[in-house]
Amino acid sequence: MNGLLLPSMRKPTAPKNDIQTSPLFESLFNAVRLRLLFHGRIKGKRQWVEKTPFPINRLYFFLKGHASVFEGETEYPLRPGKVYLFPLGRPYRFEGSAGFEKWFFDFRAEIFPGWDLFEKTPPGQSFSMKGDLPSRKLLACLEGRRIENLVEATGLLWQCLSRFVNLDEKDFLEKSSLGERYALLRAIVGNASFAEIKIGRIAANMGMRASVLSKRFRADTGLTLERFIAHEFVERAKNQLLLTELRVREIAGSLGFTSEFYFSRFFRKHTGESPRQYRQGNSWLRSRGKSSD
Repeated sequence: MNGLLLPSMRKPTAPKNDIQTSPLFESLFNAVRLRLLFHGRIKGKRQWVEKTPFPINRLYFFLKGHASVFEGETEYPLRPGKVYLFPLGRPYRFEGSAGFEKWFFDFRAEIFPGWDLFEKTPPGQSFSMKGDLPSRKLLACLEGRRIENLVEATGLLWQCLSRFVNLDEKDFLEKSSLGERYALLRAIVGNASFAEIKIGRIAANMGMRASVLSKRFRADTGLTLERFIAHEFVERAKNQLLLTELRVREIAGSLGFTSEFYFSRFFRKHTGESPRQYRQGNSWLRSRGKSSD
């Protein structure tokens, strides 16, 4: 038979004891969706105050100067030469004096909607860059422009993040198995516009009836499909509100809402505030440009 032979998707078979695998590693590798939302290097020429948006983890490589992160009245002083992680979901603010310098990384590491790899990490955890090759090499790679340097930086960033993981293995395995089970569902919703979302169509693409998918998903996750879909679109909307200069009506159109009014009503229903209020409340991130919104 001539032609292209497609590789089998089945795992290779071998006699017992010939292959040693790590199911936990495979589960983690396939389940975690790491998204770098924003990053950069800041050299403060003046006193700097900023508020960190709630739905992101923030990693600081603090290089020089004096600064602190505050969570309410709790202060976390930042020391030069140390790396800090502040997990998502808390109202932080950063205050730095003139002359500070830092690299920062805003990211999500979602295993399943609403469950982040670092959400149980205590705020302000740190390690020293002195003698730590991955952290120092990461910053060196980011100064370069070669693709191989940037690919290497991705792995080095994971090495740095690994210091802050605080997981219960049983809880992780449960959530990661859900991530794998519904990976296709997440891919469909993540690549669709809001106008295209129909539970019947999603279920058909997954090879089952809508009623079966809805019942199974709720039994597995405690969430309705409608709530899951809303979560995914709210997260996409937040990312655009925080990280782009698009106007609200442009964001509504890009997500597939029929009107800005419908999008704003949807966003307020699921967050308690309008898109403009959310953007203005986190306006520090948009200081690089101006918008009529």
